[in-house]
Amino acid sequence: MTATELNKPAPKPWILVFEDDDDDYMMEVKWMREGIPIEVEIIRAANGVQGMDILTKSLAAGNQLPGIIIMDLNMPRMGGKEVLKQICGHPVLRKIRVVVLTTSRAPEDEAEARSLGAASYLCKPDNVDDMHKIAGSLKSFWENLPPADVSS
Repeated sequence: MTATELNKPAPKPWILVFEDDDDDYMMEVKWMREGIPIEVEIIRAANGVQGMDILTKSLAAGNQLPGIIIMDLNMPRMGGKEVLKQICGHPVLRKIRVVVLTTSRAPEDEAEARSLGAASYLCKPDNVDDMHKIAGSLKSFWENLPPADVSS
């Protein structure tokens, strides 16, 4: 390691959010800012194809991967379940924790998401109290799990 590398700041942790709806994305950012006590960069993928492109380019460049992925199930171009299959089928990407955040309250969707590798399944809130619960869940998830081992 060179002196320049030693003086370079560590990369900021980041979260990749797969969300196609603008209003939902803005609310999710608010929940994350409320719930996660450290400064993280939040990067948005408006569909599954775009998100997988972000992940594969990050991986190929040797860049830090996201600490957490927040994923909607219902997205254009490539849905969340297909993205989960791709992430969990990859030897490095599967080490990233994926939190599904969706409107679906169907037990079969939750069971399938978990069987595909989702670390958590949260339903998008209908009211302010539920919003605070989501923020608390994200905080707990971020703080209580060790950093993902994303080394190859």
